[in-house]
Amino acid sequence: MLSVHTCPLAVLGGKEAGGMNVYVRELSRELGRRGIQVDVFTRAQSSITPFTHTLSENARIIHLPAGPLKPYNKKDVFYHLPEFVQNITNFQHCEKRPYNLIHAHYWLSGWAGLSLRKKWGTPVVQMFHTMAHFKNATLHSEAEREPDLRIERESELMQRVDRIITATPMEKAQLNWKCNVPTDKIETIPCGVDLKLFRPWPQAEARARLGLTARRVVLLVGRIDPIKGVDVLIEAARRLIVERGWGAEDFQVLVVGGGNTPGQDENPEAQRLHALVEGQGLSQQIRFLPSAPQPQMPLFYSAADITVMSSHYESFGMAALESQACGTPVVASRVGGLPYAVQDGCSGLLFGDNEAEELSDKLGLLFDNPAYRRTLGLQAVMRAEQFGWRTIADRMLEVYQDLTGSLGRDALVGTLP
Repeated sequence: MLSVHTCPLAVLGGKEAGGMNVYVRELSRELGRRGIQVDVFTRAQSSITPFTHTLSENARIIHLPAGPLKPYNKKDVFYHLPEFVQNITNFQHCEKRPYNLIHAHYWLSGWAGLSLRKKWGTPVVQMFHTMAHFKNATLHSEAEREPDLRIERESELMQRVDRIITATPMEKAQLNWKCNVPTDKIETIPCGVDLKLFRPWPQAEARARLGLTARRVVLLVGRIDPIKGVDVLIEAARRLIVERGWGAEDFQVLVVGGGNTPGQDENPEAQRLHALVEGQGLSQQIRFLPSAPQPQMPLFYSAADITVMSSHYESFGMAALESQACGTPVVASRVGGLPYAVQDGCSGLLFGDNEAEELSDKLGLLFDNPAYRRTLGLQAVMRAEQFGWRTIADRMLEVYQDLTGSLGRDALVGTLP
């Protein structure tokens, strides 16, 4: 597995840590449990980072240098990929381990994967997770624009890799219609969720453990980035508070991943959102909390009445699955993979992108109809059960086997993030 620019163990909610980290980590763990040997290669970001880390039986993370041993802008990682590839090659030579497959995550890893294919002759499976062309279509400012270099390299990857994994049928259709990628080169396999970890807790117990006392709680989980549309949720919450006269004891919004996160103080979007909340006098009702460890996240989802995903672009939206697995319905913007992750009217509700008024109306509807909200929550659990990692790994192994022949217990899958 290749995950060059971000380690699967990175603290979620940080600048470059989100659903992709969870995806690489959990898929690798599950493959390891099946007897597939998986090495996840990622960039070392500190001189004190352990060289290797065990994920599960047969699966491990390997940190290799690629540029300075410190965090730096991922847009600069491309220029250090030759060093990264050479270090992988050196590692492979020393270990004398033949890799049968390269699974690359994000465009930077894909480019490294193509370089390794030249050396090893191994097939490359590519998952983009997000793509510059589609992100740029949702721009709210030029500062958010992805560079031409990324657009050009992603276009080349689409043509040159052996197989592309998309998380939703819509993403597959977009690659076919807008990027001319043949459909037989694309396999749709959704993201997964850990059904043992993400399960419903009694709401009262979850709230007591988190120290929450408001009667109504709305949750948003994710790193602070303009593309997450947190300002849309803030405006929707303001409307509800003003129209209904709700105080802090009546209504509270939690943004988990938006407060006291390492590096967050330098995040312009975080500064803008904090100023927006304070300027509107909502700091008692809209709280920015730091990222929480994964084992604690089921408490947040179970404590909430509703989870909101107000993103302007999401290739899938793993938080939507996690929330549904905990029995909490999701109100999500009708973009990217969210209409696939959330069944409108069944496991949650959808609203128009950047439509704060419509989001406010949907939240009001669910708060006014607790029986309907509970029904959606029950159906959300059933929806999430279709996305367990065992099921996802089964489907991924079919792709691997199609490209390499049968992978037995002695086979090794090289994963490059």
